[in-house]
Amino acid sequence: MADKNVHSGHRKRLRDRARVNGLDVFDPHQILELLLFYAVPRQDTSETAHLLIDRFGTVLGALTAEESELLKVPGVGASAAQWLRAVGRLVTTYGELCPEDHFQIRNFRSVCQICEHLRASISEESTYCLCMTPSGVIQSCMQLCDSLYWGEKKVCKKCIAEVLRLNSRNVVILQFVSVARPEAEKYDVVHAENYAYTLRTIGAELLDVVLVGREDIVSMNQSGEFDRSIFGEPRSILSENYLREADAMPADWHRLPLTDEGL
Repeated sequence: MADKNVHSGHRKRLRDRARVNGLDVFDPHQILELLLFYAVPRQDTSETAHLLIDRFGTVLGALTAEESELLKVPGVGASAAQWLRAVGRLVTTYGELCPEDHFQIRNFRSVCQICEHLRASISEESTYCLCMTPSGVIQSCMQLCDSLYWGEKKVCKKCIAEVLRLNSRNVVILQFVSVARPEAEKYDVVHAENYAYTLRTIGAELLDVVLVGREDIVSMNQSGEFDRSIFGEPRSILSENYLREADAMPADWHRLPLTDEGL
């Protein structure tokens, strides 16, 4: 009876958290854990949720997996597998019907679209902080400094304050430079690592440092100059996707042309 009360209390706390804060504050396995509540009554679904993420990589991967593959995961029965697939079909359909509801960062190309939009109105060298929810919904794009010295202590504090204010989980640093074809310098590499470690301590992740020149956009994550993977396992859906994209892309993917027409 005591175990049931523990599970019941945990389920209520997770449901209450989802109702108050939404799923954007949840880790991937917690989203699946919450969904499993509706198919697996009176049991702890946390371990099963972790196993689903381990096997399928992402929430969407688990929701769109074949039923036969879902059934191989300990704790997933026929009803749970059918429920997860049904939710997956709803999610996929919604995504196809409503892509314009809010701009969402999904990968490096999405970041490039933001950079192109901003580049049109930025004439001086400056650095911005792009803050996002776990799923990539943009919360703010704040100017950190009117220079490229974004690693200075007071600038870093400004970034951290914004992340804490919004409870952001993903961050991308955008540098707008005056040269046509930008290249990362040692200063950028050192401070990218410093930011990544600092953000990690407050529950956020630095996904990338992007240099926006007059002709090219360069990703330090894609080029390997900022190796996002060394800072631990991804903690959000967007982080998973961003990291996976870097692994899958060819060597020259880190640089894309900046055009008036957009990407």
